[in-house]
Amino acid sequence: MECIATISYLIEVNNLESESDIISAFKSWSEDKARRFSEEDILNGIEYLNSTRIITKTLVGYRVQ
Repeated sequence: MECIATISYLIEVNNLESESDIISAFKSWSEDKARRFSEEDILNGIEYLNSTRIITKTLVGYRVQ
């Protein structure tokens, strides 16, 4: 849940265009989060948020619905 909430927050506050932008922002957000959540965890979180339509990918990046 923490991973998903962080992804949503970062997308809402920043203009993140790609998965790599989200991963980079996530890892920069907190050393603790960078240690606890792998890139795979973050990608799975992005996939979950996208599949449940909490976020969508647009031509200019991701957006929270």
